[in-house]
Amino acid sequence: MKILMLGPWVPSARYPVEAERLLRFARHLAGRHRLTLAFATDVLDPSGTISALRAEFEDLEFAIVPRHLQRLWSAFRLASGASVDLTYFDSTALRTRLHDRLRAKPFDLIYAASAGMIQYALEPPRSAPLIVDFGELDSEWWEARAQGSMRLWAGLYRSEAARVRGLEQAAARRAAISLVSSTKAAERLAALAPGAPVAVIPNGVDPDRYSGDPHRPTQPVIVFTGCLEQPHEVEAATELCRVALPAVRSRVASARLLVPGRYLSRAARRLGRLPGVEVSANPGDFRTLLRHAAVAVASAGDSNGARQATLEAMAAGVPVVVNGNWPGDLGEGQPAGELYVDGGPQALAQRLIELLTSETLRAEAGHRGRALVRARHSWEVSTNRLAQVLDGALGSQPVPSEPVLDVRPKP
Repeated sequence: MKILMLGPWVPSARYPVEAERLLRFARHLAGRHRLTLAFATDVLDPSGTISALRAEFEDLEFAIVPRHLQRLWSAFRLASGASVDLTYFDSTALRTRLHDRLRAKPFDLIYAASAGMIQYALEPPRSAPLIVDFGELDSEWWEARAQGSMRLWAGLYRSEAARVRGLEQAAARRAAISLVSSTKAAERLAALAPGAPVAVIPNGVDPDRYSGDPHRPTQPVIVFTGCLEQPHEVEAATELCRVALPAVRSRVASARLLVPGRYLSRAARRLGRLPGVEVSANPGDFRTLLRHAAVAVASAGDSNGARQATLEAMAAGVPVVVNGNWPGDLGEGQPAGELYVDGGPQALAQRLIELLTSETLRAEAGHRGRALVRARHSWEVSTNRLAQVLDGALGSQPVPSEPVLDVRPKP
């Protein structure tokens, strides 16, 4: 089967998880199908990313959009009421080449991800089934940016969210099946396009990225795995820094808390002024932080970034304390690899003290966490699920009913 895959193939600050998701899925499908990767990017390829993609997949269609010109053009279109996401990655050259290829040799399936590339997928003839992989909805990303922003910017961000939401609605209605990476995203998509088929395929983790040696940190370092783009995550981090950490440091004086994040608000940055707190807006490779971490703290949020960071910590053998209820799409009931805290910051502090002062307890929890990730949350599990869903959507076999959720809005 010939598959055209449109998406953010070149990783960026905004799409690191989405790009890895698409790449993992493409590698899995390439073993059985012929793939053409298509994308528009503002990266001039100084690191050879595009060359590496060509070496692995051979057939590429892409366009380089000039970064500075695109920013000016996007700002103008935003002021005139057009979408930034759709404008920035719009390329007449790429669109023309894709149309020519579709007329000459039609694809059997079109697979599209990210708002900037989904727009191309809505133009080809309807003869090719369309799979849309939303991951986490881009419209929700813009809504999150609006929260806590100045009034003018908040209004612009919300307007952009509304425009992208219209594209997502059209794509979900057109698609043979839509894919999302969390149950929350499935519920939001179902509200946009009631009755449209949706399958939840969470992002995975590669346990082999981490050493098989036991995790033995030498310092009492705590890492926060929340995603500080969300206001409730900032609130959770604030409570951890102002209430729980001082209680921990009263018993473990050298305890330190690392708070990484990409888009940090002023409130999040101010946490770095507190004793024992280190805030990093550019944490780099998360594995570097985890190598020094004795324990990780995850808040009970539903963001994709927080979920991914929590699983990365578990894969690295770092024991994870969840402050609240564990997100439902990480497994039914209480996973054996983590420790719940449901009694507020003092109970959280007590759990952290127990872990920081007991190497045996840390080792046991870390071992269970690694086993859980390998068994239920690896990329192999996610890609096998993808194959099942695509086979079902194309009529090769029925889609298993249990993982494809009925997420129609409740009356």
